[in-house]
Amino acid sequence: MMYGPDTKVAVGPYVHRDEGDTVTIGDIDREVYLSIPPPAFELLEWLKSGDTVAEAVRRFEAKFNETPEVEDFLAALAAEGFITPASHTPPTDETPPTGAAPAPRRARKTHFDRLTPTVARRIFGRPFVIVCGLIVAVGITLVAIDPGVMPGPNGLRFEENFAAMTWLTFLIALVGVYVHEVAHVIAARAAGSPARIEISNRMYVPVAQTDMTGIWMADKSQRYLGFLAGPIIDAASLSIIIVFLWLERRGDIALSSTALMLLRGVGFTYLARLIWQTLLFWRTDFYYSIATLLGCKNLMIDTENYLRNLVARVRRRALPIDQSDVPSREMRSVRVYSFLYVGGRVVAVWALVTITFPLMWFYLTQSATYLTGDNPGFGLLDFTSAIVLGIGLNLLGLVLWGRNLYRAWSRRRAS
Repeated sequence: MMYGPDTKVAVGPYVHRDEGDTVTIGDIDREVYLSIPPPAFELLEWLKSGDTVAEAVRRFEAKFNETPEVEDFLAALAAEGFITPASHTPPTDETPPTGAAPAPRRARKTHFDRLTPTVARRIFGRPFVIVCGLIVAVGITLVAIDPGVMPGPNGLRFEENFAAMTWLTFLIALVGVYVHEVAHVIAARAAGSPARIEISNRMYVPVAQTDMTGIWMADKSQRYLGFLAGPIIDAASLSIIIVFLWLERRGDIALSSTALMLLRGVGFTYLARLIWQTLLFWRTDFYYSIATLLGCKNLMIDTENYLRNLVARVRRRALPIDQSDVPSREMRSVRVYSFLYVGGRVVAVWALVTITFPLMWFYLTQSATYLTGDNPGFGLLDFTSAIVLGIGLNLLGLVLWGRNLYRAWSRRRAS
């Protein structure tokens, strides 16, 4: 037995937030967070106050009329570094003294650490969000008046100066992605949470993302702002572009053909990022917002398990996954979210068929004109740009996606 009855457990520093049916504890410096039942949190608090394991268990039994599985609970806390596991080896000069707090792990590098929550709230506070909301409302109104003003995938079909326009649009889109992620970081700092920008992937798509796990310790309004900060910036930026395109269509302003192509191309990159957020079968900004709304931190995993069980019921087979331990309130949320989850996949297929494939076909036909010499205005640089940006990246992603789907199918078949 690792934790004897007379053991005093060394509990490291943590903050907590009561979520009603769970309590989230977190070590912000190490960015480690756990959700535990309220009775388990009280047990942890008694241990932190200096009770031995036996004393804490007796208090738990007196209050809740049941005996806790304290060994498993303490083992889980020790695995995450919240407590020091009991040691039965004689102490040495290198052995921390009994009762010493766990040695903190080295904190990972974060961004904008010098930006205080007070300053961050002034930058990305209610006035800024209201202004962005008004800009978005104007954009939506103009699209309702004239739907043709909305940038579409044709905006990336540059008939003139193909290479220059393609690379310029690509670089501006990268800047837009960075601003999107910076908005997340500032919103996280406004909630007092550390954050950092990382490069990751979603299936076959490379993405930039902001790790702001500590935002779960903030209240819900701050979480919403943290998760939606990027889309707010994207929607406002797209709306500003729509205003210029609408004015140009009315003849109120005159834009050169190059400026008009650039606005349409960049505008579509913003629209594509917003559409991306609706792919709720990935962990997007909208997904985390919905998880916060429904109060389910494991929403995606529970939903995928629920859908697998649903398919098993339809096929009249034994349920592959036991979900009896999921609270009924969360299961109701899982059933609602399952529609959004499936809908996200439908949107993904729609975007693939109506946007990605047509663009790849356009780049392929343009490349063919260069190889056959039918388009003297399409040079080597244009051809290289089309192959690298228009075809190569998308094709590579599709191949990787297909390979992953095949491997998943093979694993399910084998099991």
